Amino acid sequence: MSGYASTTTATLFTSYGWPSDAVSLGSLSPVYSKREEEPVRSLLKALIKNHHDVFHIEHRDKPNELARVLVALHDLGATREKIIQGYYKVIPTLVPLLHTNQKTLTITRDSWKDYLGDTQAYLAFFTDQIQDLGIESAIDSFLFDINSPLSTSFGAQLQPLVHMTFGLEYGMQDIVAQGLAYLASSHTDIQPLVQEYDNGHCAAHEPEHILFDMVAADPRFDGRMETADTVPAAIKILLKSQASLLATYVNTASIRSPEQLVHLAAKLLPIMQHCRSGASLLASALAIQAWASTGRNVDQLLRIQWLATLCTYIAENRPMPPAHSSIDIASKTSHESNDLCLWQKYPITCQSSQVIW
Repeated sequence: MSGYASTTTATLFTSYGWPSDAVSLGSLSPVYSKREEEPVRSLLKALIKNHHDVFHIEHRDKPNELARVLVALHDLGATREKIIQGYYKVIPTLVPLLHTNQKTLTITRDSWKDYLGDTQAYLAFFTDQIQDLGIESAIDSFLFDINSPLSTSFGAQLQPLVHMTFGLEYGMQDIVAQGLAYLASSHTDIQPLVQEYDNGHCAAHEPEHILFDMVAADPRFDGRMETADTVPAAIKILLKSQASLLATYVNTASIRSPEQLVHLAAKLLPIMQHCRSGASLLASALAIQAWASTGRNVDQLLRIQWLATLCTYIAENRPMPPAHSSIDIASKTSHESNDLCLWQKYPITCQSSQVIW
């Protein structure tokens, strides 16, 4: 896997913000001497190991990113003292497992699918599976096997995938186990939304065109999810209330490579109201790009990433980049009606020359 430093840096941006005078990542070079490197790496491993099974991986829709933040600081050349400062800045935001009511539950390979969504059940199970199968085989078995329910899970908007990718990149079995447990405990099945189906005469469109020209002007997404106080909560409401419409937009996108969605996430980053939303999208897009570099089939993950992009964009009130002006739908001519078929009442019938609201 390659290019993952950008993903860990996206995590660092999420937690700390990106300074206006930051240098280009491409110009960064290691600042450690061999004498300095080993103590810093030992400290890093100790800090990550010590918090592995002590804190919740997510609390109130905010993921535990301590390990990723510390590694990002290390990769950017932070000193031992700066890494310790980063540790103590993030730790107060985490929720200790000891402060919750734990229950005893033993999960086996035969029963693991029965407890999806249980927030206290999976860490020990996936730790054992990784020890038995190895990191790569465990990920292939639970994430990339099309018969695994986790292959079409939208838990925590792909942040478990970022966590797994990070763990594999750095050879940290505990982190990969956390990522798999995170995905299973936050399980949301979106298989009907990302399955491919025949969309009739509707042409496929570039994701960027769908987002800024179609979704941005679709009145069925008007209004905010008023009962949601966070973007992840708004996305959960959106998945339930607009499932058919979202599935239509997912199936109409022409997605050829991870780079398309990395580019789109980078374009969305500066216009999002909440920097965490944009940074999370960028991190997951980069993670999928890293998986693609291993030769694995990431088509399903790309569709899930595209769904995450759609949902996040809508939950963020559909912001427009500076180059896009408001769309005057009334000025569209009849020969463009096929491009507007997604605005027609679902299911789609593209033969009409008029846009039906």
